[in-house]
Amino acid sequence: MQFLLQVSLLSGLLLLSQIGKRSELFLVVGADFIGVLQILGLVLLPFVSFVFPTGFLFAVLLAFRKLTMDGEWYAMQASGYSVARAAFLVTSLATVLAASCLFVAHVAEPWGLRKIEKILFEGAQKRWDSVLGQTMQAGVFETSIPQWMVYAGFISEDRSSFRDFILAPQKAEPGKSVRLYAPRAELKGQIKNADLTLELYEGRFLRFQNDEQIAIGFDKMSLPLGTILKESFTKTGDAPRKKIQILSTPELRKYIQRKKSELKPGKKSKRLSRAMTTLALRTGVGLTIIPLSLFGLIAGLVRRRSSRNSSYFWIIGALLLCFGSLASIAPLQKVFPLETETLVVAVLGCITFFAMWVCFQRNQKAPKSA
Repeated sequence: MQFLLQVSLLSGLLLLSQIGKRSELFLVVGADFIGVLQILGLVLLPFVSFVFPTGFLFAVLLAFRKLTMDGEWYAMQASGYSVARAAFLVTSLATVLAASCLFVAHVAEPWGLRKIEKILFEGAQKRWDSVLGQTMQAGVFETSIPQWMVYAGFISEDRSSFRDFILAPQKAEPGKSVRLYAPRAELKGQIKNADLTLELYEGRFLRFQNDEQIAIGFDKMSLPLGTILKESFTKTGDAPRKKIQILSTPELRKYIQRKKSELKPGKKSKRLSRAMTTLALRTGVGLTIIPLSLFGLIAGLVRRRSSRNSSYFWIIGALLLCFGSLASIAPLQKVFPLETETLVVAVLGCITFFAMWVCFQRNQKAPKSA
């Protein structure tokens, strides 16, 4: 019960923090109740491997803290129930949850991120089709598309052909602006085939920077409309990180191997480091639930007089030890040339062994009477 309560609380806080960042997804699905529930699940999916370890840590801590404060734990010890048996039970439950976290991190999370990309792509195509095919008027600048401004001097009756077409971002950096101009443009493809495309003919790409103007002419340019608007939805500083996160684990391993083969001696690659960190987190964060649960058990069984300080010490120390070790995987690989996942398992295995040793040491102490 404590675990479900902690998971629900953490999930709710994370969901509130993500609603504003993912508002574009809710705009795509509109008022569809089933669609909203689907979006909520997809938004929370990447956080499962973080929520489960933290939730189980505090669930174990609070459960054994209550047993200790009420004196029931000492009665259990007097009747022969040892810390080792409690640690075995906690570790067994943590192993089951760790397996669930590994499945989510390696399989469900990349699938969920690709599903979000697909929803944004389909929603972007619908928005462009609605504007270009219905609401846009000739001779009027259309600004209802996020971050984009569209203009056409002439629109055919079937709304598939445009003249004097202009496409430009609504906001530009100070002193810089870009725009596309084409005397003739055509709307091709269909939403159901995911190939809605805007064809520009004999146009120019114009770039204005301070007092300079750069014009590049072209005979034909194809703009995939779903991709354009989707990128405007997700245009943030961590776009490369998102592209790496949507890769499945086998694809991510191939990406790392390719980047390593392309990397020149003495050079560093941010994308390679980002990919290796992503792979380490997929494996490591879920497995931290095992040592964290043991540290939660230790923190819950501290003596009454020093309960507050000792509990804080064990919990903060456990979090720093587990997640700090994951952050140091990349430097450790320079000393131990092992695969990322192998090194993660080895490091967390050592931490788990240390936690079990502490539990064993506590088990040697004589039980305190209730």
